Amino acid sequence: MDWNLEIVDVSLEDDGTYDCQILGSRSPVARLTVFVPPRAPYIEGGSVKEVIEDEDVRLRCISLGGKPAPKVRRKEGRKGKERKIT
Repeated sequence: MDWNLEIVDVSLEDDGTYDCQILGSRSPVARLTVFVPPRAPYIEGGSVKEVIEDEDVRLRCISLGGKPAPKVRRKEGRKGKERKIT
């Protein structure tokens, strides 16, 4: 006997463990992991910032959603030096 579980339009709510049971006999558990892409990153407050030399400025990069959580990186200045944001 063969039975199938088909999940249409998988969503994060489908993430979890599944098994099947027939007449008291149970299968080993199968783990379904659902990945969700993050939304496009953006800089809080807009894309244009003005600051006077020797002042401090904070540029907050935000990317909502995502499973697993996204790793956000930024490029520094014109040289394009990449640094990890914590």
